[in-house]
Amino acid sequence: MMRRLLFIVLAAALLWSGYWWVGQSAQKAAIDGWLEAQRQRGRVAEAGAVRVRGFPNRFDTTLTEVTLVDPASGLSWTAPFFRIYALSYAPNHVIAAWPGSQTLSGPFGRLRIDSREMMASVRFRASTALALAEARAELSGLRISADAGWTAGLADGQAALRATPEAETGDGSGANAPNRYQLFLRASALDLPEALRRRLDPEGDLPDTIGAARLRATVTLDRPLDRRLADGAAPAVTALEIDEAEVGWGPLRLAASGRLKADADGLAAGSIALEALEWRQQLRMARRSGLMPPPADAWAERLLAASETTAQQSAETDLNMTLRFRGGRTWIGPIPVGPAPRLNAGAPPPA
Repeated sequence: MMRRLLFIVLAAALLWSGYWWVGQSAQKAAIDGWLEAQRQRGRVAEAGAVRVRGFPNRFDTTLTEVTLVDPASGLSWTAPFFRIYALSYAPNHVIAAWPGSQTLSGPFGRLRIDSREMMASVRFRASTALALAEARAELSGLRISADAGWTAGLADGQAALRATPEAETGDGSGANAPNRYQLFLRASALDLPEALRRRLDPEGDLPDTIGAARLRATVTLDRPLDRRLADGAAPAVTALEIDEAEVGWGPLRLAASGRLKADADGLAAGSIALEALEWRQQLRMARRSGLMPPPADAWAERLLAASETTAQQSAETDLNMTLRFRGGRTWIGPIPVGPAPRLNAGAPPPA
C-alpha cells in the first residue's frame, strides 16, 4: 500500500515538474517572440536577459536591461529590469512590477521616473478569447524629473478597470455581453510642476499639492477588451456614465456626475451636472490654463463680470449647473459655449 502511494506521489511530482518546465519554456519563448516581432516592425526591443524562475508553483519572469524604442512616435523607455509574476496553476492572472527608477523619452523630452512602488495586475477570463476580467494598478512615492528642469509627483494612486457582472457572464465575443467596464481612479497629494502651478495660482493662495482626486464611472465600448485587440484598432467608447468625479485643491472643490453617449459623429450627447466650491476662483483658473475654447472663455468672462456687479451673487461661493451636449455643441442653458467633447472617431464615411 505504501509503495503504491509513494509511486502515485512520485508520478504526480514528475507530471507537475514536466508541466512547470513546459510552461516555463513557453513563457520565455513568448517573450522572446514578442521582442522579435517588435524588431520586425522597425522598433528597438532589447533585453539583456530573460529568466523564468519560481518552480514549482510560480512563473517569475525577469527581463534585465530593457530598452523599447518606437521611431514612429519618438517614444523610448529604458529600465534596469521588468518583472512579471504568475501562479503556475492560474496563468490567466498576471502581476507586473516596475523598477524604482526608469526613463521615458519622447517629443516632450526626457523624463526620469522614480517611485517607491509601481505594480499592476491583469486577470483574464479563462477562455480562448482571453477577455479582460479585471485590471489594477497601484503606485506610491512617484516623482517625475524632466531634463527641462521641472518636477512633478504623486504620493499614491490606484486605478482599476473591471468587467461589469453582465459582461463577466458573456462569452467574450460581444454577442452576449454589452462590453461595459467599471472604472475607478484615485490619487492623493499631486504635486504639479512649478510653472504650471504658478500659472494656475499666480497669487500663491493654494497649497503646493492637490489634495485628492477620484473617479468612479462605467464605460461602454463597441467591442470587448480581449486578445483580438492586437489585430485591429482600439475599441471605441460608445457611452460613459460618471457616477462620481471629484477633485479638491485647498478650498476649491469640483464634482461632476452624468451620462454621455456617442452620437453618429463620435461626439458626446447627454448631460453632466457640475458642483463647484469657490467657483469664481476655479473659473479664473480654467481661463488661465488656456484650455478653454474661445466661446467658453468669452462666456466665463461675461459670467465673472456679471457676478462682480451683483452683491448677492458675489457673496455666493457655490455654483451648481448642468452642461448639456447635443448637436456637436456644449450648452449651458440656451447658451452654446463650445464644441462637445469627442468620445470616439465616429462612423466611417459611406463608400
